[in-house]
Amino acid sequence: MGGLCLAAAGALAAQEPSDSSGSRRVLEKVCGNCHPLKTVIASRRTPVQWEETIIKMIDQGAKASDDEFGVALDYLIRNHGRVNLNRAPTNDIIDVLGLPSSEAKAIVAHRREHGDYADFEAVSKAPGVDVEKLKELRDAVSF
Repeated sequence: MGGLCLAAAGALAAQEPSDSSGSRRVLEKVCGNCHPLKTVIASRRTPVQWEETIIKMIDQGAKASDDEFGVALDYLIRNHGRVNLNRAPTNDIIDVLGLPSSEAKAIVAHRREHGDYADFEAVSKAPGVDVEKLKELRDAVSF
């Protein structure tokens, strides 16, 4: 099921922006029957943690289509995701932060060449990375 959720999330992300009211409505439908939305989005999680949460919901009897679970997962990752810039693969950086592929690859390449990042100052040394945009997303980034 996990791979199916991620595949659906990727396919549907292209159809509907993650911050559109349609995606949020799907999230409310999928999660809102059992949980107040405020509780669901109370803390940021990694893409894997969000996927595990969706799978746990399914195992506990949550009812929705695979497409709806995928839209909910995509919304959660893009709007309430967290990414560790010292551990995350390129795709997680793209998905959580919405960075272009070139910037996410630059972050990973610089990390591989120079070691873990200590803070935003260290990330600013990665060539081609919009550090100001990263600073705007500070609550979604960890080191």
